[in-house]
Amino acid sequence: MSTSMSYRSAIGGALFAVLTVVLPKSGHAQGVTTPAALPPPTAQTPASTGPAMPLSMDQAVTMALETSLGLKSERLNLDIAAQSIASAKAAFLPFSTTDFSRNTLQQPSQNFADGTSSITASNSLSVTTGLAHRLPWYGSNYQVSWIGNRAETPGAQSSTFNPRTSSTLRLDVSQPLWQGLKIDANRAAVQRTERQQVIADLQLQQRVVGLEANVRVAYLGLVASIEGRKVAQQNMDLAQQSLENARARVAVGQAPPIDIITSEATVESFREQLILADASISSSEDALRSLVLDPNRQDYWQVHMEPTDQIQLAQRTVDEDAAIRNALASRLDLMSLKRAMEITDLNLKLNRDLTKPSVDLQMTYSATGTGGTLATAQTVRSFGGVLGDAFTGTYPNFTWGVQVGYPLGRSAAEAAVTQNELARQQQTLNQQDLEKQIVQDIRQAARDVRTTWQRVQATQAARAATQRQLDAEQQKFAVGLSDTFTLQSRQTQLAGARINELNAIVAYNRSLIELDRVQKIR
Repeated sequence: MSTSMSYRSAIGGALFAVLTVVLPKSGHAQGVTTPAALPPPTAQTPASTGPAMPLSMDQAVTMALETSLGLKSERLNLDIAAQSIASAKAAFLPFSTTDFSRNTLQQPSQNFADGTSSITASNSLSVTTGLAHRLPWYGSNYQVSWIGNRAETPGAQSSTFNPRTSSTLRLDVSQPLWQGLKIDANRAAVQRTERQQVIADLQLQQRVVGLEANVRVAYLGLVASIEGRKVAQQNMDLAQQSLENARARVAVGQAPPIDIITSEATVESFREQLILADASISSSEDALRSLVLDPNRQDYWQVHMEPTDQIQLAQRTVDEDAAIRNALASRLDLMSLKRAMEITDLNLKLNRDLTKPSVDLQMTYSATGTGGTLATAQTVRSFGGVLGDAFTGTYPNFTWGVQVGYPLGRSAAEAAVTQNELARQQQTLNQQDLEKQIVQDIRQAARDVRTTWQRVQATQAARAATQRQLDAEQQKFAVGLSDTFTLQSRQTQLAGARINELNAIVAYNRSLIELDRVQKIR
């Protein structure tokens, strides 16, 4: 009985190692396709009763990119950023206005010398139209406007035009000479939103890389689960063969009945391993299903995915220095941080500019024409002549001046400058820390690739040696030079060696995936 218990303990340890290998783990990875040592897995699980879907790793990635709701949501951030840019640029679009007004006035006469209280009436019509435009260069802005009036006081006798028409053309120009010359809030808003769009795009790329990695890890988990079941089946077959041999030897009196009981216990232990391997395949398949399939398809839970890619087993030589340089130049999270630092620099530049005195050059040009009917002289001046005076500058009026402004005391812009400088220092420290972490990640990933490859070679050699030991022990057992306990110990050693080999192969694949991932995102 002590022999049986020790054997069960060995089987339990082997089973735990299989579960450690074949159960899918979450993470980020980038798969590769090279010749493999293991054949493509095609084993059907007992729970899979739906239609089969042969699936390569690249096909799984493509399907995930098409169906991911998270990616669809992330892509909307690009559209939102584009609209933010359009909104910021709208500040530099021309803006036109038109006002129309009519006024009718009746009031008692203010002249009672004639002994009457006649009513004085007047009618006026005014039209104003203009165009205002803020230029995207040097903070300049201008406004062009035209004002047309017609006023009439029926029955009035005066030396002025009645009715009277007037036309005025006006141009106002404002040009900053110090504050606002190189940058202002509107120009900064355009540059800021453009950088925010770049950040949104980088974040989308990070989401894509992360999703691809998750899919490749899940795909590898399913392949590993299927291969783990193959190992469990091999161990089961070996135990079944040992049980048949024990029964035959007991039948002819060459072994005690306890050998049958021991072999049966071994068979049942491996049967448990098969049950757990089947459950692992189902769990791994569900993990991959949730990433690549559209949840709205009717056979979402019934379709059975059959991986067609092989587990990779080809040595990759890692140029660690080149990988570090590549990561420092193209890591998406580092690029995103640099764009955020550019936004901080832009805000710092704007706030520093706002601490300067405002010195603005103001220029105004206007030209006016007047006409109508002059009753005392029996003359009429048409509205066409009035327009001609305004637009040809017959009577020009030009005014210019300089407006200066400066806040008294510490301004909000000065406080904002200090805040931006502190934020910039913080981002610089974060960049240095991220760069250090990138180097550390690459070094660790490269180290894992080398270590796991050495593990593969060691476990392959150990499995081959254990197989030879079992073959030799079986030959000795056949001629009566060995016992059941020793033979089953050799079988247990081979089962563990097979598990260790599979464990090492999967770990090597994971290390390659991790190396590719850390060169793109953290």
